[in-house]
Amino acid sequence: MVDKYDPETGEVKGEDGNPSFPAIFSIEAARKLIMERHSSGLDADDPLLMMVTLHEGFMGDYEAMLTRHNQAITTVIGSAISGLTEKALSDHLENQVRLADRIEQEFIRQYTRARILSAINIVAGLICIPVLVFLFLK
Repeated sequence: MVDKYDPETGEVKGEDGNPSFPAIFSIEAARKLIMERHSSGLDADDPLLMMVTLHEGFMGDYEAMLTRHNQAITTVIGSAISGLTEKALSDHLENQVRLADRIEQEFIRQYTRARILSAINIVAGLICIPVLVFLFLK
């Protein structure tokens, strides 16, 4: 039997559309058990058997409630975990983008410094070479 959960009503229903009550302890099973243990038979209209019927109903309701709660808890926890995972991944990616931007800015700054120092070295070489040639020729 496949149970179907109706989120609007909160009911769990079987394939036939009626609430599913599992046969936990049937009336015949109750009569047989009492006969085996107490050597006493019960009539079909015995009030004690009404308790078995009530017990089946309560257990069916309890099982349906547990199924609803299990589905609700699974949904809530699943969405919380996926939300945390998506948020953590999003935060991590944002941090990686910021880090990449900082590295790019640092690279550009170092490259600019290297170009300036290279230009200074070229200018210094252009100044020093004629001065050294002049001093050696004199």
